[in-house]
Amino acid sequence: MAGRKLKSCGRGRLKTSPKWRCFDNIVAVLRHYEKATGLQLFSLILIRMQPDRCIFQYSEDFAGLCNALTSDGYFIDDPSCHGYRENVPRYAMEITFHGEPPTWPIPADQIMESAIEIDFDYWNPCYGIPYAIMHLATEVIPNFLLRKRTNPFKVAKGLRERGIEVEDVRG
Repeated sequence: MAGRKLKSCGRGRLKTSPKWRCFDNIVAVLRHYEKATGLQLFSLILIRMQPDRCIFQYSEDFAGLCNALTSDGYFIDDPSCHGYRENVPRYAMEITFHGEPPTWPIPADQIMESAIEIDFDYWNPCYGIPYAIMHLATEVIPNFLLRKRTNPFKVAKGLRERGIEVEDVRG
Protein backbone atom coordinates (compact mmCIF):
# COMPACT_ATOMS: atom_id res chain seq x y z
CA MET A 1 0.00 0.00 0.00
CA ALA A 2 2.77 2.45 0.87
CA GLY A 3 3.98 4.55 -2.01
CA ARG A 4 0.86 4.18 -4.19
CA LYS A 5 -0.10 7.24 -6.20
CA LEU A 6 -3.48 8.75 -5.38
CA LYS A 7 -6.05 7.11 -7.66
CA SER A 8 -9.61 6.02 -7.20
CA CYS A 9 -10.21 2.29 -6.94
CA GLY A 10 -11.11 0.73 -10.24
CA ARG A 11 -12.89 -2.37 -11.46
CA GLY A 12 -12.14 -5.57 -9.64
CA ARG A 13 -11.46 -3.97 -6.25
CA LEU A 14 -13.58 -4.66 -3.21
CA LYS A 15 -15.34 -1.33 -3.59
CA THR A 16 -17.76 -1.93 -0.74
CA SER A 17 -14.90 -2.04 1.78
CA PRO A 18 -15.10 0.93 4.19
CA LYS A 19 -11.39 1.64 3.59
CA TRP A 20 -11.88 1.89 -0.19
CA ARG A 21 -15.08 3.91 0.23
CA CYS A 22 -13.21 6.40 2.44
CA PHE A 23 -10.36 6.59 -0.07
CA ASP A 24 -12.77 7.13 -2.96
CA ASN A 25 -14.55 9.89 -1.00
CA ILE A 26 -11.23 11.72 -0.61
CA VAL A 27 -10.40 11.31 -4.30
CA ALA A 28 -13.88 12.55 -5.30
CA VAL A 29 -13.59 15.74 -3.23
CA LEU A 30 -10.07 16.48 -4.47
CA ARG A 31 -11.22 15.93 -8.08
CA HIS A 32 -14.15 18.29 -7.42
CA TYR A 33 -11.72 21.06 -6.42
CA GLU A 34 -9.39 20.27 -9.31
CA LYS A 35 -12.30 20.89 -11.69
CA ALA A 36 -13.34 24.06 -9.85
CA THR A 37 -9.87 25.62 -9.65
CA GLY A 38 -7.69 24.01 -12.29
CA LEU A 39 -5.12 23.21 -9.56
CA GLN A 40 -3.37 19.83 -9.65
CA LEU A 41 -4.25 18.28 -6.27
CA PHE A 42 -3.08 14.72 -6.87
CA SER A 43 0.38 15.20 -5.40
CA LEU A 44 -0.22 12.78 -2.53
CA ILE A 45 1.21 9.33 -1.95
CA LEU A 46 -0.91 6.97 0.12
CA ILE A 47 0.67 5.41 3.22
CA ARG A 48 -2.31 3.81 4.98
CA MET A 49 -6.07 3.45 4.52
CA GLN A 50 -8.44 3.17 7.46
CA PRO A 51 -12.23 2.87 7.40
CA ASP A 52 -12.70 6.55 8.32
CA ARG A 53 -9.48 8.27 7.18
CA CYS A 54 -6.43 7.94 4.98
CA ILE A 55 -2.85 8.80 5.79
CA PHE A 56 -0.61 10.26 3.09
CA GLN A 57 3.06 11.14 2.79
CA TYR A 58 3.84 14.68 3.93
CA SER A 59 3.91 17.05 0.94
CA GLU A 60 4.94 20.72 0.96
CA ASP A 61 3.33 21.01 -2.49
CA PHE A 62 0.00 19.82 -1.13
CA ALA A 63 0.29 22.24 1.81
CA GLY A 64 0.73 25.06 -0.72
CA LEU A 65 -2.34 23.88 -2.63
CA CYS A 66 -4.35 23.88 0.59
CA ASN A 67 -3.25 27.48 1.19
CA ALA A 68 -4.45 28.37 -2.33
CA LEU A 69 -7.80 26.68 -1.71
CA THR A 70 -8.10 28.64 1.54
CA SER A 71 -7.34 31.92 -0.23
CA ASP A 72 -10.09 31.07 -2.75
CA GLY A 73 -12.58 30.38 0.08
CA TYR A 74 -12.93 26.63 -0.52
CA PHE A 75 -11.20 25.69 2.75
CA ILE A 76 -10.89 27.23 6.22
CA ASP A 77 -7.58 27.39 8.08
CA ASP A 78 -8.23 25.42 11.28
CA PRO A 79 -5.55 25.72 13.97
CA SER A 80 -7.45 23.23 16.17
CA CYS A 81 -6.54 20.42 13.77
CA HIS A 82 -3.24 21.91 12.54
CA GLY A 83 -4.66 22.02 9.06
CA TYR A 84 -7.75 22.83 7.07
CA ARG A 85 -11.44 22.08 6.86
CA GLU A 86 -13.63 22.35 3.84
CA ASN A 87 -15.71 25.54 3.94
CA VAL A 88 -19.06 23.70 3.99
CA PRO A 89 -21.39 22.97 6.94
CA ARG A 90 -21.95 19.23 6.38
CA TYR A 91 -19.82 16.27 5.27
CA ALA A 92 -16.69 18.40 5.33
CA MET A 93 -13.20 17.16 4.54
CA GLU A 94 -10.63 17.75 7.28
CA ILE A 95 -6.94 17.85 6.36
CA THR A 96 -4.49 17.56 9.26
CA PHE A 97 -0.75 18.08 8.90
CA HIS A 98 1.30 16.07 11.38
CA GLY A 99 4.86 17.26 11.99
CA GLU A 100 7.49 18.52 9.62
CA PRO A 101 8.68 17.17 6.28
CA PRO A 102 10.19 13.77 7.08
CA THR A 103 13.25 11.89 6.01
CA TRP A 104 11.93 8.85 4.14
CA PRO A 105 11.26 6.06 4.80
CA ILE A 106 9.57 6.73 8.13
CA PRO A 107 9.70 3.98 10.77
CA ALA A 108 6.21 2.52 11.27
CA ASP A 109 6.00 3.72 14.89
CA GLN A 110 6.65 7.34 13.79
CA ILE A 111 4.38 7.50 10.74
CA MET A 112 1.99 10.08 12.20
CA GLU A 113 4.81 12.47 13.14
CA SER A 114 5.27 13.50 9.48
CA ALA A 115 2.12 12.79 7.52
CA ILE A 116 -1.10 14.23 6.14
CA GLU A 117 -4.31 12.77 7.53
CA ILE A 118 -7.56 13.30 5.63
CA ASP A 119 -10.96 12.43 7.04
CA PHE A 120 -14.53 13.73 7.02
CA ASP A 121 -16.88 15.18 9.60
CA TYR A 122 -20.67 14.94 9.40
CA TRP A 123 -20.90 18.43 10.94
CA ASN A 124 -18.20 21.07 10.46
CA PRO A 125 -17.37 22.48 13.91
CA CYS A 126 -15.82 25.58 12.29
CA TYR A 127 -19.33 26.69 11.26
CA GLY A 128 -20.23 27.86 14.75
CA ILE A 129 -21.49 26.61 18.09
CA PRO A 130 -24.53 24.64 16.81
CA TYR A 131 -22.32 22.74 14.35
CA ALA A 132 -19.65 22.16 16.99
CA ILE A 133 -22.31 20.75 19.36
CA MET A 134 -23.68 18.47 16.62
CA HIS A 135 -20.12 17.37 15.78
CA LEU A 136 -19.52 16.43 19.42
CA ALA A 137 -22.95 14.84 19.96
CA THR A 138 -23.22 12.80 16.77
CA GLU A 139 -19.63 11.91 16.03
CA VAL A 140 -16.88 12.62 18.56
CA ILE A 141 -18.56 11.38 21.74
CA PRO A 142 -20.37 8.34 20.24
CA ASN A 143 -17.27 7.32 18.31
CA PHE A 144 -15.15 7.56 21.46
CA LEU A 145 -17.60 5.84 23.82
CA LEU A 146 -18.77 3.13 21.43
CA ARG A 147 -15.45 2.76 19.59
CA LYS A 148 -17.19 3.56 16.33
CA ARG A 149 -15.85 5.37 13.29
CA THR A 150 -17.32 7.86 10.87
CA ASN A 151 -19.29 5.86 8.30
CA PRO A 152 -17.70 6.41 4.86
CA PHE A 153 -20.89 5.24 3.08
CA LYS A 154 -22.93 7.89 4.91
CA VAL A 155 -20.25 10.44 3.99
CA ALA A 156 -20.46 9.37 0.32
CA LYS A 157 -24.22 9.88 0.35
CA GLY A 158 -23.76 13.34 1.90
CA LEU A 159 -21.11 14.23 -0.67
CA ARG A 160 -23.47 13.23 -3.49
CA GLU A 161 -26.15 15.47 -1.93
CA ARG A 162 -23.58 18.30 -2.07
CA GLY A 163 -23.12 17.67 -5.79
CA ILE A 164 -19.78 15.87 -5.56
CA GLU A 165 -19.45 12.99 -8.03
CA VAL A 166 -19.04 9.94 -5.81
CA GLU A 167 -19.83 6.56 -7.29
CA ASP A 168 -22.70 4.77 -5.57
CA VAL A 169 -21.32 1.26 -4.98
CA ARG A 170 -24.13 0.05 -2.73
CA GLY A 171 -26.91 0.47 -5.24
